[in-house]
This record gives sequence, structure tokens and C-alpha cells, in this order.
Amino acid sequence: MKYTSNKKARRGFKHKTKKAFTLVELSVVIAVTAILSLTVFSLVVSLNRFYYANEKNADIKDELTRTESFIKDWFNFFDTASYPQPAASQDGKTLEFSDYHLEYNGNTLAAYLPGGGEPGVITLKHIKDVSFEKPLPSKGLKNLIKCRLTYEINGRTMYFEIMLVKLSKVTGIG
Repeated sequence: MKYTSNKKARRGFKHKTKKAFTLVELSVVIAVTAILSLTVFSLVVSLNRFYYANEKNADIKDELTRTESFIKDWFNFFDTASYPQPAASQDGKTLEFSDYHLEYNGNTLAAYLPGGGEPGVITLKHIKDVSFEKPLPSKGLKNLIKCRLTYEINGRTMYFEIMLVKLSKVTGIG
């Protein structure tokens, strides 16, 4: 008869084969997974906020640029000797060249022509106020008009100012 040995009996306590996780190992894996998940979630949230803040800033900058171009194009179109010096209204919401006027109404800026034709209109989403101001002639700035665009960014009120200068001389009018 041949002698056979039981290998399991000889291995002892330290050499016991594992077939399942212990509770401690499972707890460590769950904790590490939770920490990694929280880190990834926090990173995604912060990048999302950063993206939307930059997108809003780009929208505001684009609207300011379009509005500035709209106002300057309208102003320069009437910058000839045949039109009088432009005038700002008392409330500062309208800029006028004789029968032609540029008017701010809440969320639109409209360029009206004489005869009641269809005005050129630009809709303002981020700009909260548009005002026109004519400096005092005593300061030697009689051909200058200041246009102020007011907007909000990150809860702060900001201003974008456009200086409009009538370059042509007024002859015989006004």
C-alpha cells in the first residue's frame, strides 16, 4: 500500500486558500471607490461651472461688439455736413439727427428713419441699459457724444462706453 499525504492538512493556517473577500477588504474597496467617485464628480461640476461662465462672458462680449458696431454704423451714416449736430434726449435714451433717431426701449435698440419706415432693430439680451450723454460745450467737446452700455457679469454692474465723434462740420443748419 502506497502512502498518500493530505496536502491540505500540511499547509497549516497561514497557507489556507481564500475563496471570498473579508469584510475589511470589502469596506476598503468601497471607501476608495467612493473617494474616487466624489473627486471625479467635483471635477466635472467645477469644469461645468467654468465652461458656462466663459460661455456667458463670450456672449456678453459678442453682444457688446454687435451693439457698438450697430451704433457706430448708424452714427457714421449721418456724419455729413448736411446733418446737424446730434442731440441726446433728456432721459438719455434717444440720440437724434434731425428726423433720424436711435432709441433704446428696454431690451431693443432701434434706428428710426423719417417717414415711418421699418426701423433697424437689435435685440439686447445681456445689456441692461443704453444711455447717450452730450458733454458740456464749455469743455471744448461739442462734437462728442458718449454712449454708455450697462451690463451685469457675475453679479457686478459693469459699463462699456463708446465715444461718438461728429467729424464733419455743420454748415448752415441748426
